[in-house]
Order: sequence, then C-alpha cells, then structure tokens
Amino acid sequence: MNSPPAAIPVRCRQCCEMPNPKTVDLKHTIALFFLLNSFFSFGQKLPTGEYKGLEIITVTPNKTAYWPGIYNFGSKPDSLEEKWYHEVSILVKDSSLTIEKKPITIKDGLKSYSDSTGGFYSYKGNMFKVNDTTFNLRGDLVDCKYCPHTATATPRYVRAFYVIHLKNDYWIVDTPFEKGLLFKKE
Repeated sequence: MNSPPAAIPVRCRQCCEMPNPKTVDLKHTIALFFLLNSFFSFGQKLPTGEYKGLEIITVTPNKTAYWPGIYNFGSKPDSLEEKWYHEVSILVKDSSLTIEKKPITIKDGLKSYSDSTGGFYSYKGNMFKVNDTTFNLRGDLVDCKYCPHTATATPRYVRAFYVIHLKNDYWIVDTPFEKGLLFKKE
C-alpha cells in the first residue's frame, strides 16, 4: 500500500515568495541613486538667501535694441545720457535657485524701473560646487516679458550662467559678459 504523498509546502505570497530579481535590482538602483545623490550634494550648497547686483545692458546708439551684457556697436554705453542695467536677484533656497532680471536706468544717480524696455527675464536653475568658495550657477529661462527674439521666435538668452566667488557677506560674480560684479545679500 502506498503512503499518501508528503504535503507540498505552500508559500504565502506576502512574505515567503522568492524575490523577483528585477525588483531587487530596481530597489538597489534606487537606494544607490539616493546614496550617491546625497554624497555628491553634501556641502554643495550656497548660503540660503537673496543676493542682488547689477548687470549692464548695452543700448544701441539709435536706442532700438537693448542687449544684456557689453557689446560694441561703435558707441560706448557710457556715452548715452542714461545707463541701463538689469537688477539681478538670485534667490537661493536649499539646492535650487531662481534668477530674476529687471531692467532699470540710472541717470544722475537716480534709479528708475522700466515698464517694458530691456526685458524681464526669469530663470530656474541649480548650482555646482567647484571648490569651497566657488560655485557655478546655471539657470534655464522659464519666463520672459518684452525680451528680444530670434527670427524663429525663440527668446534670446535662454540660459543664464554665473560663477560665484563667496566672500564674507557678499559675492563676486562673473558672467559671460562681465567679470567682478558685486552681489550683496538682501
């Protein structure tokens, strides 16, 4: 007489099932990503706050174009009766940043805000640590009012680049157009 077959153990699906190798790899990949991200971002933050400074805007002699940065149109910007600038505000919060550029004029020591001329640029971006006192900032254009466009309607200056040199309570900032700009914490 044959004995009944031994009972085949039944595994519950919640705790005893063998893990799927794809699931294990995905879990390890996600854990590794967060570990590396926290390792590389540790100590890579600028001090939180809002920093403001001025970037020159070059105005063509006939006052038909206003360009961020310094260009040579055959006339020095200083020869015009008023100087145009972008008042740049860089807001740093944790590891993200927002850059706002508002056009202003300075004439006889008085600052005036523009309604439309010069363009209003808004960027969102991130920072990269170069060393303990130097950071590279890169912002991508998210909004632009009254800004010059190319023939294909793409706004000019879709990216903003800054090199920040930290000092005690201020920054020395380099842009692609100007070097040694002073930015102070507000």
